[in-house]
Amino acid sequence: MAQARPTATDLSALGHTEYIPASLLQVDERYQRSDEINWATVRRIQTKPNLVLLETLTVARRGDNSNFIVDGQHRWLGFSAIDPDYLLPCRVHLSHGLKWEADLYYQLNVNRIAPSSHSRYKSAVAAGNEYGYSNETQVHKMLDDLGISYVNSRSVTPHSEGSTARRGCVLLAIGTVLRQNRNSHSLTERSLGLIKDSWDPREHTAYAVPILSGMFLLTAAHSEEFDNDDMIAVMKSLTPPHIMEGARMMKGTSSLPTGGCVARIIAEAFNQTRHGRQPRLRDISPSGYTTGLASYLTKRRNAENPHGFNPTGSQTPKLDSYRQRRQPTTNLQERVQA
Repeated sequence: MAQARPTATDLSALGHTEYIPASLLQVDERYQRSDEINWATVRRIQTKPNLVLLETLTVARRGDNSNFIVDGQHRWLGFSAIDPDYLLPCRVHLSHGLKWEADLYYQLNVNRIAPSSHSRYKSAVAAGNEYGYSNETQVHKMLDDLGISYVNSRSVTPHSEGSTARRGCVLLAIGTVLRQNRNSHSLTERSLGLIKDSWDPREHTAYAVPILSGMFLLTAAHSEEFDNDDMIAVMKSLTPPHIMEGARMMKGTSSLPTGGCVARIIAEAFNQTRHGRQPRLRDISPSGYTTGLASYLTKRRNAENPHGFNPTGSQTPKLDSYRQRRQPTTNLQERVQA
């Protein structure tokens, strides 16, 4: 069946593609996010330009032939820093006024569906170490060794017949695991192993963010204070929903970290089973667990790298250098060159 040809109105809405020098593009700060530029992204584009990933910019052409970027500001800033006359691929639309441009900007940004952490993880594992996804590859092997599977919780009912959840564990918070594993593989492996050996594989809530975060904090703070078998015996007497409910009650309306509350509840349950016997876990407040994690990771880094040098041989930069705030300027391109 032959498809109908697009009308003149359709072509006007679709726009047309042009290559426009970066110096001839502008942004209108009345609707663009000039105060929310991610300068790390701009620097990455500038220092490691990838033409394969250079998507077409969306541009509104006004009556005076000026071209205003509706979508693609970071790409423009990055490539214009390389060469002010860099030819950028642009989808050009005839502007119907400021309000029309602002609405198009809103629609492009609000309606864009970002991939889930599970989708990003799956594609990174498929790409593998060759393309720099060593953390995802390491986590994938660890989960496979532990017998923990993962699914996209939006598309699979955890206890539906024949689902992955019926055959094994369900990891709902892969993003949390990836972030933690980047800090400490051994801590991640021990925490996940404790969860797996404590609860039924069909208990999918065991792999939600609060429980995972709480186990990471608990294991880091008390890494030398408990035996795995003793902790598993205690956790078997609890259930993830029970722990979550206790954490919500402990947190209340305060700003206490939920993961810290989870860690505190498990630690209290462990100590109650000791009946005065050793070992007992130190009393740590819910907020204190976050400090404990930072201290644990610092000690591990110092033990593995006592002289403060990274594998490339250059000295590890001081933390303060990352906290220096860039002085604001009115010209976005000046900030790229700074």
